[in-house]
Amino acid sequence: MPKIRIFEQDNTGADYAGGETVVFVPGPVEIQTDSNGKSLADDNSCVYISTTNYNNINKFLNTTIGSGDSLSKLDELKLKTIAFIQTCLSHNMDVIYCYIKDFGTPIHVGSIPKGTYESEGRDAAIAALPTVTVIFPGSLSTALDEGQENYIISYNTDSSFFNFLQDKDNYNIKFLTTGCINAISCVLEPDQILQDSSNTVNAKFDFSIVNILNQIAFDRKDCVVLLSVDYDTDKVKNGNVFAGQLSNAINAGSNNVQQGKELVTTEGQESYGAIFLPNLTATLNVESHTISTTMPSVWGYLADYGTCLGNGQEWLPIANSTRGSVESLGTPDLTVTKYYMDNEIIKDENGSSFNGIVNLRPYGSVIWGDRTLLKLTTSVKATAYLSLRALVCDIAKRAYQSAIKNTYESNNDVTWFNFKTRIVDLLGEMVAAGVLSNYSITKQSPTSISGDNKPVSLNTIICKITIYPNLPVENFDIYINLENAEINATAGNA
Repeated sequence: MPKIRIFEQDNTGADYAGGETVVFVPGPVEIQTDSNGKSLADDNSCVYISTTNYNNINKFLNTTIGSGDSLSKLDELKLKTIAFIQTCLSHNMDVIYCYIKDFGTPIHVGSIPKGTYESEGRDAAIAALPTVTVIFPGSLSTALDEGQENYIISYNTDSSFFNFLQDKDNYNIKFLTTGCINAISCVLEPDQILQDSSNTVNAKFDFSIVNILNQIAFDRKDCVVLLSVDYDTDKVKNGNVFAGQLSNAINAGSNNVQQGKELVTTEGQESYGAIFLPNLTATLNVESHTISTTMPSVWGYLADYGTCLGNGQEWLPIANSTRGSVESLGTPDLTVTKYYMDNEIIKDENGSSFNGIVNLRPYGSVIWGDRTLLKLTTSVKATAYLSLRALVCDIAKRAYQSAIKNTYESNNDVTWFNFKTRIVDLLGEMVAAGVLSNYSITKQSPTSISGDNKPVSLNTIICKITIYPNLPVENFDIYINLENAEINATAGNA
């Protein structure tokens, strides 16, 4: 009999299966085209790369980098981005890669005299440069030293660039990153060497991109923002002093924040972000190139998290020598001591904290800290811990996926049972892992939700999930008591 059969397969976009761990990575590496010349990118210039394609990354990205004795700064950034993606893929995590060249407004790239970083001299120098296509959105400036000249990239602030990430169906992201371009920028005022606490040099930080990404994660409730800091190690010589000024900046210290670029903490959205300091000096072997370069601090966290994910330990803190070693990846490019982190940076009250990479004898370089940027008041809270924030994000993902699966089913006990079963399975795993002591999941009556004066909605399931997390141990109180020894007199032999 006659048959007419039509088949079509579209592998573009950012589809996902629903259970994977996905890292969002933006960068300047072009996305490949198919045999018909059509880009594999979706409408937002993103492409989904799963762990199974670790050895075939060139199917998705144009990994051809020019050869020669020296690489351009853009080529170096491309190689770093490829290495960042490969680390995620090889450590049990999928990647949504976003090619960013086509977004934003033109920027200025070129050479300006050294010493014109700040005030009108710097702005006028940048304004006089020719314009090129933007390679990253956001409000930050960074100096790329090449020879005797400073190359300045001035980025455009445009929060709408990231709006597509609000779509949880197409972009099932667990970790939001800015790839190999640090999200937090800083300038030194005056433009001198930051050597010790006695000088008058202030590092002024810009949290514009942090606020944009934190707000997206806050709206989604199912992802975490991993943040690194941009600085010039030729100018920043003292890691503890720099860390102290960063701590002052995130805690609203006006001397260390660029005007209008403060960290936003009005609704608790900062609890979805986590900062790591310092960055890592690494030797990368990428696409037949070997380069010594600086990789963002979050690269080390992701490598360790991925290892723990493969070991079923993803809800435990990625810190200390057991799960937080970065010794095999590179060397911190600043020295921040464990003592300083413990006594000055990591807080249990009255402020926000960030995480360090310190030298822990005899283990070498390890991540020290498991904190989000949550602004604490009188006591520590569960979402001040990055491991617990990531755990809550996993619960939110499972609840969302279960809700999607049961949408348009009849609102009855069977649907409620099917909906909660998938969530209970995950919560049970968390209890077994020791990160939760208990949990409850209950169906609420629409009439029990007060305050909005709305009529009872018969097409809505209201679910309340209560979890009882075990907070990570950070403090030990140790008491050593000294007591008088008893003396027993013994008579000698006659």
